Amino acid sequence: MDIRHIETDALIIGSGLSGLMAAYRISREQGTRVLILGTGSGASPFVHGFNIPLYKDDSVETFINDTLRSGQMQSDEELVRKLCTESLAVKEELHKLGIELDKNDEGYALLKPLGSTYPRVACSGNDTGPAIMKAVNAILRSRENYNKISGMRALRLMSADNRVRGALAYDTSANEFVFISAKAVVLATGGFCKIFRFSTNTPDIGGDGIAMAYEAGVPLTDMEFIQFEPSAAVYPEELKGRGVITTMFYDGAALRNARGERFMLAYGSEGERVNKDVMSYRIYEEILKGNGTKNKGVYFDATGVGKEKLMESYSSYVERYKRCGIDISQEMMEIAPAPHTSLGGVRIDGECRTKAEGLFACGEICGSIHGANRIGGNAGLETLVFGLQAGETAGSYLHNTESDYNPDSDICQAWAREVLLGQSSVKVDESRLDGIRTRMQDILEEHVNVIRNGDGLKKAKKELSGLLSELSEEIAGNDIQSIHAFGIYNKMRLKNDVLTAYLVTAAALERKESVGCHVRSDSQAANNCERYRLLMEKDGEDVKISKEPIKQY
Repeated sequence: MDIRHIETDALIIGSGLSGLMAAYRISREQGTRVLILGTGSGASPFVHGFNIPLYKDDSVETFINDTLRSGQMQSDEELVRKLCTESLAVKEELHKLGIELDKNDEGYALLKPLGSTYPRVACSGNDTGPAIMKAVNAILRSRENYNKISGMRALRLMSADNRVRGALAYDTSANEFVFISAKAVVLATGGFCKIFRFSTNTPDIGGDGIAMAYEAGVPLTDMEFIQFEPSAAVYPEELKGRGVITTMFYDGAALRNARGERFMLAYGSEGERVNKDVMSYRIYEEILKGNGTKNKGVYFDATGVGKEKLMESYSSYVERYKRCGIDISQEMMEIAPAPHTSLGGVRIDGECRTKAEGLFACGEICGSIHGANRIGGNAGLETLVFGLQAGETAGSYLHNTESDYNPDSDICQAWAREVLLGQSSVKVDESRLDGIRTRMQDILEEHVNVIRNGDGLKKAKKELSGLLSELSEEIAGNDIQSIHAFGIYNKMRLKNDVLTAYLVTAAALERKESVGCHVRSDSQAANNCERYRLLMEKDGEDVKISKEPIKQY
């Protein structure tokens, strides 16, 4: 069986904002072939805005301090400084793309995110993410050296001698596997929170990026840190999992339990104006106490914002609920915490390089930027700053790499066959795969939720290990001709998700203290937690976890 082979110079895996920005930067070099793959845009279409220190009293240094403090000092300071300093350059880059930021009589119209000293979220209307994507896509389509294949999902990286040489992907329209060889690969697959059943993430998001990097021997970091969006819709059904922006709490919104009580005031006069990690576990506890709504949430009361301000700054939310027959200027929304942003991921340096030569990473697939908690508005900024940086670094790497880098077709064919032959029996039982996914989601919901404990995490780790073993059966013989490609694709996606779930659980079990969004009921949060990161690397059939002190600046 021949597996289609595509050659390129730069392969970008992921077609959201970070991948597009990387492609935009690399494809400036006319002789460089750039190929981007994607089965969706991830969270990028829902980016409301991003942080830039444009307020009159704000500064880059204040922005850096807010980000470090919000992350409980568990962030990589080099990456934080890169994120905050380059925000001003991003503003200029967007200006070149024709994207202008909203202004009012006082200057820039900025929203204040939780955990921020000053208003800092800059927007371009209510659809900042889509506006940027539209502008970048228009430029990319005009470049002859750029190509995009939609509906193609990468599943495994080809790595040899600590050098990434390409990826095995599945073409959903042609129902076939494809091998793409490349001189440079940029991982821009986004986060992995859709491995949970109830999540703010869209169905195209999963654990593929994490699993691919891990299997290629690339270190991961901070996998225990998952930020739960405190305000994800639980009702109506068509909006389930969609987040409601928390900047509204600075404009008059409030949280209420089923009895109408503003329960957050019981913890202090700041009420709802606390970091997202704190708000998430307080909502979670309120629901566990039996004070939740009939849909297992609490009420997000935006009526105090006022209709005029809602239409001015939050019209996308007004319209979203209006389509479901709900007027949020008059009626309360039902929300609950949901996995939203994966703060852990691939270990990168300030130039977006990974440990593997030829492999770069950007956006939510990366770890150590946000530490143990993320400020609202930093996720959108991360995709832009590090997307551009990954493109710059990968472009420079290509310029300085020998031209005979690509492996020949026979090597690609042999490797791809070996990978596929190790996946399943000739007939894949789809109902069995569905059962494994359901069990994985049950385990995560029960033991790896907002609040965790050692006994539950041990049980979860053991059960997820069992699911991985169940997904590791090999084909008897070597007949690849009769393999049902779509079934193998589903199995590989599921295995990537279960592996990611296992790594999250193993890291959560290893970090025994509560810090930021990692809350353990069997540990008290310390005021001054030890600053370290957990690094995870593949070690044969096991995972090696090491503790690395965070560099003090």
